[in-house]
Amino acid sequence: MGLCKTETSSGAQRIFVAQHVYQVPILDSNTGAGVATLKGHTNRVWCLAVVGSGGNGASARVVSGSWDQTLRVLDVDTATWVATLKGHIDGLKSLAVVGGCGIGAGERVVSGSWDKPYKNI
Repeated sequence: MGLCKTETSSGAQRIFVAQHVYQVPILDSNTGAGVATLKGHTNRVWCLAVVGSGGNGASARVVSGSWDQTLRVLDVDTATWVATLKGHIDGLKSLAVVGGCGIGAGERVVSGSWDKPYKNI
């Protein structure tokens, strides 16, 4: 299981959960209450990464990697998927955010899969 935490542009704290099921639950980090459940992957969600820090009017994104061989990009403010990225031929097992100094600008996500090659998106 994987967890990541970020905030919306208005400052609401959110936790995203990769619990090896086909969806991504979103929780309020202060209360633990469910805020939304994102569906769309067709196999287990295995890993998550946050791009951008959110807060102070900036929008963060969460990237999810699944055994369905796709990455999905979530807009944290709207709690909706904004992109589906394909290219691996086996399930995703890891994601890493590189560059940008943690402020979103210039950040990239690198994905690792059971198919061995990594992808830089």
